[in-house]
Amino acid sequence: MSYNGRVPFDGDTSRAFDVATAALTPAGFRVTHRDKEALTLSGPGLRSTKQAAILGASEIRISRDDGGLHIEADFAGVRWITWFLIVFPLALGLFLGLLFALMSYLTIGQVWFLPVVLIAGVNALLWLLMAPFLTRYVRNRSTAAVEALLINIASV
Repeated sequence: MSYNGRVPFDGDTSRAFDVATAALTPAGFRVTHRDKEALTLSGPGLRSTKQAAILGASEIRISRDDGGLHIEADFAGVRWITWFLIVFPLALGLFLGLLFALMSYLTIGQVWFLPVVLIAGVNALLWLLMAPFLTRYVRNRSTAAVEALLINIASV
């Protein structure tokens, strides 16, 4: 997943890069490359929906082209959240299903297989149905944050 955007810009590129650096370094980004025409920053990535939306972009490259600023963002943090929302519910449902089946066998001497599998399976299914909506929400937040960054640095 990635994002590309461009806005008109006729200001001082060095000042715009300074504003971008000042805005992103408190969020954990570090400058990996900087010259007169381009700035590249790498971030820690997004691991929770409670973090700043800009962390959905793990790498941001801002460059000056013909009369404008161009931004490219790699959404590795959003990809990680997507993977987590798919794998975690399945693994949790499998683990809980096996755990409760084992516990019912050890305590009452029989496995309540169907109710246990049904409860754990319904829980996993609900999460899998919600995953696309949550993924879209995280991607839209990250996209809006990168767009806001681009507009703000172009306004200086």
